[in-house]
Amino acid sequence: MLAPLTLARDARISAPTLAQHLGKWAGGNDARVALARLLYALTQGSIPLAGRLAQGHLTGDPTAVVGTNESGDTQKALNLAAHDHFIALFAIFPAGATFLRPGREMIAAAGR
Repeated sequence: MLAPLTLARDARISAPTLAQHLGKWAGGNDARVALARLLYALTQGSIPLAGRLAQGHLTGDPTAVVGTNESGDTQKALNLAAHDHFIALFAIFPAGATFLRPGREMIAAAGR
């Protein structure tokens, strides 16, 4: 990841990183550790999506209709790509978590 733009008179950031904050909050509690891992994965998984959004139409049309779901709603390229990206990300978490697909049906994510 690129470093943030430093401005004149910026001071060094003294706040803990998100990973440090979540680690401290979770402590040794298994449920909190699992939630902290999920929250951190969501933030890291959002970075590629934000990068693609920043490109806008430079590499293609994110609003292009690429399909239709079971209820007849059109599905756009960005929606489907983001959905698939996060489903793949969630697959590393324990089985049993369910997610709402763009077609509105519930699916189980295969965990490890």
